[in-house]
Amino acid sequence: ELTGPISPELQTTRRSRKSIMMTTEEKELTQMRRVQAFKARPINPKIFTSGGEYGVPRVEKKKPTAVKEFKLSRAKKHSVRKSVSGNK
Repeated sequence: ELTGPISPELQTTRRSRKSIMMTTEEKELTQMRRVQAFKARPINPKIFTSGGEYGVPRVEKKKPTAVKEFKLSRAKKHSVRKSVSGNK
């Protein structure tokens, strides 16, 4: 004879549970209570007008790079090689 499947009667299905779930409004309220009010410190106005005494020092701008003309010496080397090899 075949046995029929029987689901186990677990006690967890009968147990009543407390509802721990909070509503969205309650969650928002608890988060708002946890957050502290933000208060920025006052800024010293001398920082913006100083020459580096306060905060980040000012750096002088460098002059742009001056372009110098370069000379290719390949033509000279080539003529020197011909004259040296011609002397042999």
